[in-house]
Amino acid sequence: MKEVQLTIDGISVKVPEGTTILEAARKVGIKIPTLCYLNGVGLKHIKHDVGACRVCVVEVQGKNDLLSSCNTLVEEGMVVYTHTPRVLSTRKLNLELMLSDHHLDCPTCPKNGVCELQSLCAELTIRSIRPKGERKTYEIDCSSPSIVRNPNKCIVCQRCITACKVLQTVDVLELYGNGRSEEHTSELQSPCNLVCRLLLEKKKK
Repeated sequence: MKEVQLTIDGISVKVPEGTTILEAARKVGIKIPTLCYLNGVGLKHIKHDVGACRVCVVEVQGKNDLLSSCNTLVEEGMVVYTHTPRVLSTRKLNLELMLSDHHLDCPTCPKNGVCELQSLCAELTIRSIRPKGERKTYEIDCSSPSIVRNPNKCIVCQRCITACKVLQTVDVLELYGNGRSEEHTSELQSPCNLVCRLLLEKKKK
């Protein structure tokens, strides 16, 4: 397979053609944060690179716009910057926009302490959020026999949709309205909840 040479943060990297910027960066130990990328949670066989969260953006020399590193393929001679002031401020802004419509009840959340969103907020030093308006409250869905779905925790990363479609081949989730996931059957089960912050396994009585 043809190899591509590029530079990331001053480090020369050689990777196979078809590699993403994110994968190339990880090869040389450069950390780029992600929220919607499934590879980062141990599911390497699942392709989910929709670039929905926009926290993995990087700056590429010669490009006016920042690019999502999870779905942008490397090119010969490409020069990438992963932590410029522009990149960091954009990541922080994108995360703040997610949080502006997110119910911030972390202390009582079952995923408190093991939450990727929480960890990334700490990494980007986000300590308070000014809501863009009144936060909408969605009804918690307990209709599934195995999963409790809390749309108030959704950040529209779409990982649950991909996991259910690929891992369970049930394809029971879809986006609706403002982009939150909606279940349209009751067949939803683990491991969909393992990749999602709004799905919780029901406790057995």
